[in-house]
Amino acid sequence: MKKQAFITKSNFNSIITSLEKIGKEDSTDQSDVYKWPVYFLSKIEEERLIKQREFLKNPETVFSVYKKRKKVDTKQFVYEGLQPAYHTRMDCPNLQSKYRNYEIPVEIKERGDEEISKFRKWFKDNLTYLESKPDLFVAKLQIAFKLSNIPNAIDYENTGAKEFDNLDLKVLEERIDAILRASGSFYKDNPDKHTILRRFQKLTFLAYTKGPIRNNDTMLTDDELRSFLFEYDCAFKKPFKDLLLHYYMIKFNPELSFDGYLLEQLGFKICQNCLEKDLNEKLKDK
Repeated sequence: MKKQAFITKSNFNSIITSLEKIGKEDSTDQSDVYKWPVYFLSKIEEERLIKQREFLKNPETVFSVYKKRKKVDTKQFVYEGLQPAYHTRMDCPNLQSKYRNYEIPVEIKERGDEEISKFRKWFKDNLTYLESKPDLFVAKLQIAFKLSNIPNAIDYENTGAKEFDNLDLKVLEERIDAILRASGSFYKDNPDKHTILRRFQKLTFLAYTKGPIRNNDTMLTDDELRSFLFEYDCAFKKPFKDLLLHYYMIKFNPELSFDGYLLEQLGFKICQNCLEKDLNEKLKDK
């Protein structure tokens, strides 16, 4: 009997990132990512979209090419290397709540692993001060570690796919079609950009890099080319990929619901909050 389980969108994305390249032998459907060919996607972008689609359709079929998640500690944040959790209850607050983490200051990282461990322990032990008296927390932190820079907070949207439930597949398809038509019109209406687009529309990741761009013979400087690719990525490629993923979710798995036993094999554990509520309900039924 399957154990229904739900995961957050961020954990879904981390699973996709951990999937090895899916070959023909690993998938029964390797057709194009959409009903029309999409010319501005790179091979890597296409493969990622196919992974997303195939995992949503039938996660068991891609299990053999999944690299089990390992607890990786990059020493960048206070909370790191934690085992991912799945949820048995759609109403679990941990499935929808924001997730906050804190950067470890460069000063601490430069002092080595032992100092990082001390910093993390102190931070967690004094977290109540941060929530109730942040000024006192900062003062105590600076005294304890002789810091000139305090850690930055980072908030993550820790949501499942429920936010897309009200979107109709037909509406999503119309929006996707509109983006593809707009990208075609942009190419047609800007003949002076044809060479740039033919050479670099699949390489928009270059917009987010630094240093010289190899084989840039577009008559644009590297910074000008990055700016153009950034605008092109934001106008067409990013919204297309986001909408297509939402389309896959609504079509194949709108609640990001999977078999809990499968998720455990992928390195997940059950959410403690869900576990306690499930056990309390079982006790009440006895």
